[in-house]
Amino acid sequence: MKIGAKTKKYILVYEALIAFLCLLYPVPSLLVILGTLAAIPFILLFTVSERNKRFIESVLPDVLDLTASNIRAGLTPERALMVSARPEFGELSKVIKKAAKKMMTGTPAEKALQEIGDELGIHSVKRAFMLISEGMRYGGDVSSVLEEVASEMRDVEITRKESRSVIIMYTTFIFIATVIGSPLLFGVSSYMVEIFTKLPGNIVSVSPEFLYLFSLAAVVVNSVFGSLMIGLIYHGRESAGLRFLPILVILSVAVFVGARTLISGVTLGILPP
Repeated sequence: MKIGAKTKKYILVYEALIAFLCLLYPVPSLLVILGTLAAIPFILLFTVSERNKRFIESVLPDVLDLTASNIRAGLTPERALMVSARPEFGELSKVIKKAAKKMMTGTPAEKALQEIGDELGIHSVKRAFMLISEGMRYGGDVSSVLEEVASEMRDVEITRKESRSVIIMYTTFIFIATVIGSPLLFGVSSYMVEIFTKLPGNIVSVSPEFLYLFSLAAVVVNSVFGSLMIGLIYHGRESAGLRFLPILVILSVAVFVGARTLISGVTLGILPP
């Protein structure tokens, strides 16, 4: 997805503000949260791009069916593509019109169709137009090929939706383990080590500061892998889980800090100063 100059300027100002706050408040847990906030603009851009991809995948079967109907009505393939590229299909409409114009000016239909998938950069769209190109190359009925590809894409989407409802419990488990289980255990265990270091004759050789930073880093790493697993299970792509990363990091760090604060309040007055 292309980013406008105005959007780039806003992102630079936002990142500069985050960097200033990091220099102003160099607290490890706060730095993690600020670093996560710094990644939000890029994750939002990625999310918008993923949403556009899903939209294109959802409307492409309709475009192919319209093109097949137009070809059956007597239009040439390139003219049928041009007529089927309606404004409500968004970016897909623009790319299809561009390909149709190339076909009208003498570019081979197979090459122009493959360029649609290459320009959009979506695997399912590339595969669809590759199948259409192969069908045209070997002399298949173009309208029948278009309808078959559209039907297959709809079947894939239906299967994806059915499987999505089945795996909700897996994503829920990963979310709870990442946001609650792991931060809670790291928060309690790291603070318990601090307690042992304050007891007379302690045998703990690990620095409490090191363990705190290590536990905080482990919580963040777990959040990263948790978001990637959610994306892989729920959407079939690890990268699709990056949209959940800021939420997971902020919540897990909050639980980690909250667990340490709670247990320190409980043990207040018991431990030696």
